[in-house]
Amino acid sequence: MLSPIRFFTAPLLLLLCFTTAFSQPGKQSQSNFDSYHSAVLKGNFGPKSGFESQSGKDYDITQERLELTVDPHVTFIQGKITFYFTALVANFRLLQLDCSDSLQIDSIFYHQSPAIYQRFNKDGLQIDLFNYLAAQKRDSFTIYYHGKPEAGVGFNSFVTDTVLGSAVLWTLSEPYGAKDWMPCKQSLTDKIDSLDIYITCPDSFQTASNGLLVSTVAKPQNQLTYHWKHRYPIATYLIAIACARYTEFYNDVPYGNDTLRIQNLVYPQWESVARKGCARLAQVMAFYEKQLGPYPFRKEKYGHAQFYWHGGMEHQTHTFVSSFGNNLLAHELAHQWFGDKVTCGSWADIWLNEGFATYFASLADVHMGDSSLFDDWRWSSRDVLLKSEPGSVYCDDTTLVSRIFDARYSYSKGAWFLHQLRLQMGDTLFFKGIRNYLNDPQIAYAFTHTPILQQHLEAVYGKSLADYFALWLYQKAIPKYTLYWWQEENGDVTVRIQQQTSNAQIAYYDLPLPVEFKATEDGGKDSMLTLHTTKADQFFHFQLNHKVAEIRLDPDAQLLADIHNIHSPVSGLDLEEALVVVPNPAHDKVYINAYQQHLNRITIYNLSGQAIRSESINLANSNTLYEFSIQDLAPGYYLLRMEQAGGLVRYKELIKVD
Repeated sequence: MLSPIRFFTAPLLLLLCFTTAFSQPGKQSQSNFDSYHSAVLKGNFGPKSGFESQSGKDYDITQERLELTVDPHVTFIQGKITFYFTALVANFRLLQLDCSDSLQIDSIFYHQSPAIYQRFNKDGLQIDLFNYLAAQKRDSFTIYYHGKPEAGVGFNSFVTDTVLGSAVLWTLSEPYGAKDWMPCKQSLTDKIDSLDIYITCPDSFQTASNGLLVSTVAKPQNQLTYHWKHRYPIATYLIAIACARYTEFYNDVPYGNDTLRIQNLVYPQWESVARKGCARLAQVMAFYEKQLGPYPFRKEKYGHAQFYWHGGMEHQTHTFVSSFGNNLLAHELAHQWFGDKVTCGSWADIWLNEGFATYFASLADVHMGDSSLFDDWRWSSRDVLLKSEPGSVYCDDTTLVSRIFDARYSYSKGAWFLHQLRLQMGDTLFFKGIRNYLNDPQIAYAFTHTPILQQHLEAVYGKSLADYFALWLYQKAIPKYTLYWWQEENGDVTVRIQQQTSNAQIAYYDLPLPVEFKATEDGGKDSMLTLHTTKADQFFHFQLNHKVAEIRLDPDAQLLADIHNIHSPVSGLDLEEALVVVPNPAHDKVYINAYQQHLNRITIYNLSGQAIRSESINLANSNTLYEFSIQDLAPGYYLLRMEQAGGLVRYKELIKVD
C-alpha cells in the first residue's frame, strides 16, 4: 500500500488563526483553453508527423503467420508472411503495406496465384488483388521475401552482433522499424488479433518472441524451428524476435489457485545477476495488479529476453532488456498495461506509454520500501528539467525519434504530470480513474489518445481538468514560485507567494502548494500546510503564538516548479510595493529588493541635490536583497536614486537616524 503524501495528511498544529486574501482575478476560461488546445494541435503537432504510416486504413488485419529464417552470424532474413484481413470499404481492391526497399519481394500469392504489386514512395508496397471485395469480406495473401535489413527512421531495428564471444540477433521496431525487417502494416490504427511466429535458426541457438512457445521442431542441416503463438491483439511495433545462446530460468507469480509464469532468457554470464534482479518482480506484479487490474496477458506469460542495447523494450508478453536493475524491470513491466494493453494511437501521445511507465516504476520503488529512490528521482529529474530548454509533454515533432523518446519530456515530465495530478485528485480517485481508463472497452487491447484519459479522470474527479491538461501537457513552460515571509514581534506571520512563467500567455498555474512551517527550538511544532492560491501574486496571514525559524514552499520536491524561499531580514517589509527599501528610518544599512525590475545603479543625494555616493550594481535576481551601507551618512533626510535597465529611474526618500 502506498505511503500517504505527507503534506496532505500532517495536521496544522502551529496555527491559532488562519486568514487569506480573497482577491479573485479572472482565470483563463475553459473555452480559451479549448481554443488554445485546438490551435496547438493544428499548428504545431499536425504537420510534423510525416513518418506515421497512413497505409491500410481501408482494411483490418485479423491474423498474421510469420515464417522466418535467420542466423545470428549473418545480417539477413528470409521470410514468408501470410496476412489474413477484412475489407472495411466496398469495392476494395488495392491493398497497401509498409516495406523497406532493403527487402526484396520474391513473390506475392493471392488465392494460389501470383499477384501484381508495385513499390511506391520508397517504403510503400501496393498489391493489386484483381478482385473487388465487399465490405466486411475476409481474405488472405502471402508474401515471400528476403534481404539484409537496414535501419531506417528509428533505432537499429534488426541487429546481429557478438556479445561475450557469442553471436546474437534481435529486433526493435519502435517506432518506425518494423518495415525494415518484414512487410507489415506499420500503423497505430490496427492491431493484429492473432499472431503465429515460426523462427528457423541453427540448433545451437534459442529464440524469444511474443506469446507462448508451443513447439520446437528439428529441421535438416542442424536447424530448429520454434513456433510462438500469441492470441491477444498486438500493435505491429511490439512484434519482436531474438536469437542467442540463452540460459533459461523461471519465476512464478501466484494469483488465486493458479500461477503466471515469467520466462527469463539471459546470456549465461548474466545468470546470477538476472536471477537476483527478477526475483522481486512477483511483488511488483502484485502491486500493479492491485492498482491497475489483472496482468493483461494472463492466459499466456510474461518474460524477459536479454539483448545488447541500452535500456529495455516492452515487446508484448516478452520484454527485451539489457540489464536487470529494479527500476528498469518495473518500468518495462508497467508497459504491459501502458503501451501494450492500451497503446498510444499516435507517437505524439507517446507520453501515455512512457510517462505512465516511468511514474509507476517509481511507485513500485515506494511499495517495495525504497521510497528514497522515488525522492531522489523527483529531485534529480526536476533539476534536469529546470536546466533544460522548455519542452512539452505532448510530442510536438514525431519526425524526430530523439524527440519522441526524449527522456526529459515524454518520460520525466510525463511522470511529473501524473504525480501532480495524483496529489490534486487524491489516491482513491486517481487510481480509480486510471483503472477505468485501462478497462474502457473502446481502447482496451486497442489504441488510445490523451483526451480519452482526461475524460476518465474527470468522470471520477467530478471536475474539469481542462486547465491542468492544457497547461501541463501542451505548454512548454514550468512555473517559478517565490515565497517571501516575515514575522512581527506579536507572532503574526505574513507569507507572500508569487508565481511567474516564461510564457506571457499563461496567467496562472493552479496547484496545491505544500508549505512547511519550522518552529524555533524554544517552542512550537513543525507542521505542513497546503495553500491554494487564486492568483499569481497572493498574501496569506497567520496568527501564531511562537517564533518561526523557517517557512519553505515545497520542501520535499512534490511540484515540478522552480522554487525559491526568502526570509525578509527586517520585520514589517511591505512587499506589495514595486520597489522595496527597508528599514526606513535606518541606522547603518538598508536592504533593497527590485523584484521584477533590474537595477544597475544606486545614487544617494542630500536635500541640496548633491550626489553623496553612487554605486554600480547588477540586481536582476528577484530573490536577492541588496545590502546598501549608510554608516558614513550624518543623521538626516536623503533621497535614493535607483536606475533601472532601459533608463527608468525611481526615487525613494530615506531617513538616517543615530
